[in-house]
Amino acid sequence: MIIGAHSNPDRPRGDHGLVPLINVVFLLLAFFMIAGQIQRSDAVRVAPPVSISETVPAVGRLELVVVTDGTVYLEGEAVPLEELVSALTASNPDGRDILVKADADLEVTRLEAILEELLRAGASRAALATTPNPS
Repeated sequence: MIIGAHSNPDRPRGDHGLVPLINVVFLLLAFFMIAGQIQRSDAVRVAPPVSISETVPAVGRLELVVVTDGTVYLEGEAVPLEELVSALTASNPDGRDILVKADADLEVTRLEAILEELLRAGASRAALATTPNPS
């Protein structure tokens, strides 16, 4: 009986480079899953107003998100407007700057009421987040 090259059970048959390729694909998948979670997302999505300013907000600010209906989220948790002063005082003892992310469709009177609450809480500096003008 003649033993051919294909009858050796210890020798792998074709696709011998497929296992390392699968390993690379899984490593890339794991890398992009980890790298994609670096920035914390907001509790709710808002569409900030458009601005011509190109100033980038500083890192480490306290984030206040305001939805169109006036609901306020402080660092991702919903806070009633009546309790905003106490919540700001408790979560901002070191006096960090506050970044206000308000929806573009929010009524100005509601935004004014929230900014007044920031003043009552003793906020020294607050910035309104905007999106750059595409033109």
